Amino acid sequence: MLATRRCQTVVGIGKDGGRRATIRDVARLAGVSDMTVSRVVNSPRSVRSGTREKVERAVAELAYEPNAMARGMRTNVTSTVGFLLPDITNATNASIAQAASQVLANENYRMLLFATDYNAKAESEFLSKIPNSVVDGIIIAMSDETDRTIHKQLSSLRIPYVVLDRDLPFASDSIKSEHELAMTDALGQLYQLGHRRIGLVMSPSTVRPGRARIEAFHKFMRERNLPENAGLVRSVRQTVEDGRDATAALLNEIQRPTAIIVGSNQATFGAIQAIQAANLRIPDDISLIGADDKVFTELLTPPLSVIWRDMAEVGRAAAKLLLARLGGDTSPPRSITIGSELILRASCGPPAAAT
Repeated sequence: MLATRRCQTVVGIGKDGGRRATIRDVARLAGVSDMTVSRVVNSPRSVRSGTREKVERAVAELAYEPNAMARGMRTNVTSTVGFLLPDITNATNASIAQAASQVLANENYRMLLFATDYNAKAESEFLSKIPNSVVDGIIIAMSDETDRTIHKQLSSLRIPYVVLDRDLPFASDSIKSEHELAMTDALGQLYQLGHRRIGLVMSPSTVRPGRARIEAFHKFMRERNLPENAGLVRSVRQTVEDGRDATAALLNEIQRPTAIIVGSNQATFGAIQAIQAANLRIPDDISLIGADDKVFTELLTPPLSVIWRDMAEVGRAAAKLLLARLGGDTSPPRSITIGSELILRASCGPPAAAT
């Protein structure tokens, strides 16, 4: 089930393709009361075996599925986990969600996705309005980790949650990616090829990935006594459109960069669009390093170098950590870090002036 900004209820269908069977339909077929059906669903051991078997046969015949939300209001358990993320169209987020949902499904949990379009206000609205009866826990990738309203909401949340790759001013369960080493490797490769004007298209410093990578960039430049030109660092949402516009702006600089590093798969494809629109060739005119996608980027001409993270592992780790909390683990908050690596391909070469 998908929901954008707000949870949308999906109306189910019954075994015959019609409306979803209700508890009253089951009761009528089994010849018992609605209350008896409810007891079989929620507390089967409290019902005599003969009656329970009649109800179970009716449930199977009608393909009856108990309403998890209604049951959650009674029991405070829904077997559902929420996943709050800024962009459902982003393949990175999709990989996380897919892997997490598989782990959750193995433990009979379902996932509800909530996409907010990088809107911190929408995230705050979700956290303030979603009742505990809708989900048992949350995996969250907020669009602005500095938002104090969200800090307050998370710190007072009464269900377990796991934060993805964000730094908060208080302890919380989190799954983080390692950014500095991979970024330093990428910069080092470009430096060895002769590049000195390197552009960045990164997420804003209000989220950990953008901040960590930009800090690694400035540290690298300082250590080599190179000018830290702020004009070559563009902090934008990691979408195709923003990646394209930010790259186009870099290419319009009087002294444009000879190489560009981009911080996400979506922005990478936008960067390629901008480079093609400027009639530049990779790597003859400009070198390019993207991020996160190692399958499609390998099929490009030339194959694209990328900073890659195993986002499926991020999703699995998040789901396992949340399941541990749902299972009663009360140990102190944990932070798990997943590594990153540079996959070097043919999209990097010496700067044009050096060839």
